[in-house]
Amino acid sequence: MKQIPGGFGARGIEGKIKACKYARENNKPFLGICLGMQCAATEFARNVCKIDGATSTEFWEEQNSDNLEGTPPAKELTPEQKIVITMLEHSGGDMGGTMRLGRRATEFLTTDCILYDLYGKNQSIEERHRHRYEINPAVVPKLTAAGLRFVGMGVDQTKNNGNISVSSIALLKIAREAIKDGEQGFINKVKKLCERGEETNTAVRMEMVELKDHPYFVGVQYHPEYTSHPLSPSPPFLGLILASSGQLQSFLDKTRVPSPVNLFHDVESTTKPTKFHYLPSAGNSSASLLTLNDNSKHHSSGADLKVPGLRQQPSPPGSENKPPVFTITEDHS
Repeated sequence: MKQIPGGFGARGIEGKIKACKYARENNKPFLGICLGMQCAATEFARNVCKIDGATSTEFWEEQNSDNLEGTPPAKELTPEQKIVITMLEHSGGDMGGTMRLGRRATEFLTTDCILYDLYGKNQSIEERHRHRYEINPAVVPKLTAAGLRFVGMGVDQTKNNGNISVSSIALLKIAREAIKDGEQGFINKVKKLCERGEETNTAVRMEMVELKDHPYFVGVQYHPEYTSHPLSPSPPFLGLILASSGQLQSFLDKTRVPSPVNLFHDVESTTKPTKFHYLPSAGNSSASLLTLNDNSKHHSSGADLKVPGLRQQPSPPGSENKPPVFTITEDHS
């Protein structure tokens, strides 16, 4: 099992890229978060797509900012080598004040992916962000065609009120189009979105990635740890643990629900008794299993159980406990 967390700067980055390669080549469960997803894309570009020198402009600029006087300047990166780029609208001198921050929506581009199932088959979900670099949309079609599937995208809301521009609404309509012709249709959709974004100068934020034909190789641009809870673990983390323990497929098939004591309850069975009570609102996570004593005088239903801080999967905590959707009020500003 490998998990590459978020971060900034070039320090240790080649080691992270090697970890991505190891997990990819050896079918090890993998979760890349923020920078971790960017490292996974960079590794894939180098070793699968054979893009020599593929990197992030963040690392390149840092590594070449202190050239000694008299030494030749570093060769500029080609467009294809720029796997990760800065988001110009979020760039600036203030490290925190200009970042892409906060709760933002992600639209699934296909239902044929693990994350779609883990997130409860919702068309769109919301997670919290903290970044100023992103996967370069110009190289996404090539990576996707080679097997690194970008299965979720986002757009930028404006004025911090959740509204999005007319051009972004047009991209969302493409994202929601039904896929025809199987995998090739999905590849064509991703290419169409990236090309339309470039033509209209509209941000296409790559939010989720999965590796084709791998047990669990997942990357997310957002930070799922911000909205995770012991009684409702964030889907990417839950998937990582399930894949590492050999229980992911049975969980997705809804034939077995994992227990912290390695006991199972057949969820389809209505005849077999169980000493465990499942909180459906907690997504049947392992931490949501409550042992019920048959001799207890205080049996209660799941609806009566009060769990501090419980959130409905997959929305964040608090009063925002509802299925997340994009607000598509047109903004002509």
